[in-house]
Amino acid sequence: MALNKNFFALTYLVLLSISIYTPRFGVLDKMAIQYFLISIVNIYAIIGLLVLYKKDFISKPFKHPLVLVSMGYVAIAALSMIKSINVVESLVELSHLVTISITIVLLIFLTYERLIKTNHILIILLITLIIDIFFSLGQYIPYVINNIPYSIEDNWRLVGLYGNRNITATTIAFRIPLIILLAFRLKNNYLHFLVLSISTVGFFNILLLSSRAAYLSIIICILICLVVSIYKYFRDNRNILFVNRYILLLYILPSIIAYFMSIKAIDPGAQGGNVADRISTISSTNDSSKNTRLRYYMQSLTHISKNPLLGAGIGNWKILSIKYDSKNIVNYVIPYNAHNDILEATAETGIFGGILFLSFFLIILYYLFELLRKNILSHDDYLPSVLLILTFVVYFIDLNLNFPSSRPANLYFLLMFMCLVLNYKEEIDEKK
Repeated sequence: MALNKNFFALTYLVLLSISIYTPRFGVLDKMAIQYFLISIVNIYAIIGLLVLYKKDFISKPFKHPLVLVSMGYVAIAALSMIKSINVVESLVELSHLVTISITIVLLIFLTYERLIKTNHILIILLITLIIDIFFSLGQYIPYVINNIPYSIEDNWRLVGLYGNRNITATTIAFRIPLIILLAFRLKNNYLHFLVLSISTVGFFNILLLSSRAAYLSIIICILICLVVSIYKYFRDNRNILFVNRYILLLYILPSIIAYFMSIKAIDPGAQGGNVADRISTISSTNDSSKNTRLRYYMQSLTHISKNPLLGAGIGNWKILSIKYDSKNIVNYVIPYNAHNDILEATAETGIFGGILFLSFFLIILYYLFELLRKNILSHDDYLPSVLLILTFVVYFIDLNLNFPSSRPANLYFLLMFMCLVLNYKEEIDEKK
């Protein structure tokens, strides 16, 4: 029976992945078909778990902190519908939250039953990363073959399967540390070379996409790597290249190589400049995109201060944001999202809803720091903790600058990451 359970869990992971990489089937909104297929896969999983575990499945997973905060957020979101201007929109958004919450319950149960294997998740993420890079960079090949100058302004051609360069760039940056983790676990020379190649091409892909959220996350990740490397060097008094070889050779080195590749690839005289010019705009006070985000943040805070308990109603910020930003709207381009999921969740569901939403990430961050604290003194075991933290940094920065919580692909990767963290946490707890 154990073999059947393992096969069942692997099948569930594969089906979830297929749900994200599904064709549109003629549907205009790809996210709609993604949520629908995730729901179908969840029904399959619920029926399977009820057959395999019966009463244990009904009671076990609902005590976990991550389940409690996600279910709590769903309850607050449902209550916030009292304030909704558009109840239908609230019901649509609530159905999405319920779908993801059920997925969290299923994954946590399977994780604590030891049915979701770390290597299986990492291999799936490696495959998805190769697919995403292929469909994105494949659009760059004609520039090379036909010797056409590539400008940063051409980045819209490289959006790949997601239709948005920010999603493509941040999800690539999100998975690079995780494929390095796979190389660390399997310790295969051929895999090391493959990961080195994919990391380099992945960073190059990100640089061509010109997503500042991804740029910022990579810069912070490199700084974290350097701080940890220096700490380990002085703490262990060992060769810094040996102690941190996976970080230095599979993360920092590929990012440097990719940067010099981008210098050659991007036309410096074209509009938009090069990568360095794009990075410099992150701290610019005159950048329109940055100032627009700040305006959205202030509008969200204003609404929260006026509606602290139940907010605007789940899914209704896209409607109320028009009122707040009406004087700045040009050519029917409306705010739609607050470009900060924490603020948007709070603006829609109130302070308690915002706290529950943020708590999901704070719990994961707590687990990560516990992993790092317990492993930092070891010679090698600390590396998975660092790589997982890098992945978290990428997602959390995107969470505060864009709106990954409304995208099934981002949520899928987040939940795969959650399973990895829980698996490592269980390994640490067993060593106590």
